[in-house]
Amino acid sequence: MERILNKLEPIGCVDLNKKIHIYGAGIAGLLIGFYLKKAGRDFVIYEKDNCVGGKIKTNQCNNGIAEAAANAVYTNEDVEQLIKELGLKAIYATEKLKKVVFRKQKPMSPPLNIFEIIKLFFNSFKKIKLTKPFSEYTSKQFFTPMLGENLVDEVMSAVYRGIYSIEADEIHAASLYPHPRPRERYLFYFIRAMKERKNGSKAKPKSVSFKGGMKDFITALEQKLKGHILLNSNETLKDNAIICTESFHAKELIASKMPELAQELSKIEYTHIETTTVFSKNQIPFLNRSFGILFPSKSKNLIMGILANNNIFPGRSIKENIHSYTFITQPQANIRDEFKKLGYKIEIEEKNKTMWNKAIPKYNITRYKVVSKTLELLKPQNNLMIFGNYTNGVSIREMLSFAKNFANQSSNQE
Repeated sequence: MERILNKLEPIGCVDLNKKIHIYGAGIAGLLIGFYLKKAGRDFVIYEKDNCVGGKIKTNQCNNGIAEAAANAVYTNEDVEQLIKELGLKAIYATEKLKKVVFRKQKPMSPPLNIFEIIKLFFNSFKKIKLTKPFSEYTSKQFFTPMLGENLVDEVMSAVYRGIYSIEADEIHAASLYPHPRPRERYLFYFIRAMKERKNGSKAKPKSVSFKGGMKDFITALEQKLKGHILLNSNETLKDNAIICTESFHAKELIASKMPELAQELSKIEYTHIETTTVFSKNQIPFLNRSFGILFPSKSKNLIMGILANNNIFPGRSIKENIHSYTFITQPQANIRDEFKKLGYKIEIEEKNKTMWNKAIPKYNITRYKVVSKTLELLKPQNNLMIFGNYTNGVSIREMLSFAKNFANQSSNQE
């Protein structure tokens, strides 16, 4: 069976008995640093900007807070433990909120009708038939026999768009899912995949944030790492390093020492999106008691998704008569115009926009091949490790658990 890279794992390695040089004080670098400090390791973090956190930023507006990127952390036991260690008070997302998808030119919740649910149930007993190596499949190619093309394009693609900013026809199946077993049926494959993703975790996963937003999480990590972080640093690559930057910055760091690896990293593509938190005088009617709504590209709307912030975390806006929504859109989208297309009007009191030219790494087959090649190129004698949201796992939860396990393994190597 071919090797499938769908779990976060180290790319390369470092000598844990020497001083470790970490590049980047974004969430990846902060987490690695936190757990290395717990393990008693000698390290320093270099950050080229004048602040930590990378893309994770919380902006204070007149009407409340606005997240520039991640608005929450999805929990497991490791996340819950870290929150306690940081002395933070967690704010858990409201449970049992509706999930809405824009289908058939209208918001739908649930997104499937009864006939589609019945058909999906019977199709789930179909055997998985691979006509080529699993590593060559997109998610659309892999799941169409069970879901049908319409559900893949209208529902699955909308979900992927909300998480990865690309759709099922581009998402690489083997980057997210385990290799199917011979003659395995889709239903039992899904059950196995969910168990593997939980990785023995008994805690029910929840979305969690904090009173001051994600800034509180970053600030608490920064406080724990006082004396280990050098801001405004342009330090060149040293021996025994962990690179926790985006791939395009990692490429620049290693270009002179490992040009072939730098060339590989340059192939990783990123999505181009905007996030806009809107404080509105009127409530969006189809988002009442919902988590938010997702739009597939078939909707022909430049809005990719909307988060109903006050529903998820009550109190996101200061005034009771003001409603907070975060729009994830394609570049240059005019929110008022896009809403007119839907037949609704939004009265904007205040908005806070962030444009990301390189937002999230595209989890396509190109990224998968780059990671595979990077694993080949980095040898133990290089004393170099690469870690970030493009090395297998875009979520904070996945990166956090990896950082903890990496540090625990290191402390057991004495």
